[in-house]
Amino acid sequence: MKQINPLDRSLKVLARMARKSFIKLIMPDIKGVTFLGQKSPYLDIPEQRLDEVYHLVIDDQEALVNLEFQTTPSYKVTRRTFVQNALLTEAEGLPVISVMIYLERGGYRHFPDCYQVSVGELENRFTFQTIRLWEHRKRIEEGELLELAPLLVLIKDKPGEETLQKEKELINRIEDQKERLDLLSVAVTVAHRRFNKEFL
Repeated sequence: MKQINPLDRSLKVLARMARKSFIKLIMPDIKGVTFLGQKSPYLDIPEQRLDEVYHLVIDDQEALVNLEFQTTPSYKVTRRTFVQNALLTEAEGLPVISVMIYLERGGYRHFPDCYQVSVGELENRFTFQTIRLWEHRKRIEEGELLELAPLLVLIKDKPGEETLQKEKELINRIEDQKERLDLLSVAVTVAHRRFNKEFL
């Protein structure tokens, strides 16, 4: 079985813990949204594990929202998202909206929002929602998306000790002790992407 790296594992945990914040990130006006649960992130074919799938009612329509987290833009991932969307639609019989959440800007300028196949004059195009998390930094820092605080270290181009302090301050606002400790654990794992163990 394919090993899941620590960042991927932490993002999957965070997606389960921070569903309200992720739903608000995707749809800022969530008045017409009801969370029904999470779907199994496994599809019954090799190597098709999804990051997270939310089962929602959006304006009286039942649907699935498939979250895909990416640190690096990749056309290979757009193809995989297209395949996963089709398989999930077939398996569950519900409308599926795929959302690509780009976590780091890095030195990239283009963040794909579609899978496209062209042959001569023929073309197929599958588009999906994209979110560039750094564009929502203010919402996280001001506490609107409080549960996403562990991701601040990925958003900043040059995060420092003050970034980690800000994450800690935001996480400490959460009243539930278990949730607070879980988020701190996720924050440390995510921070390993930018800082060495000794510094942390």
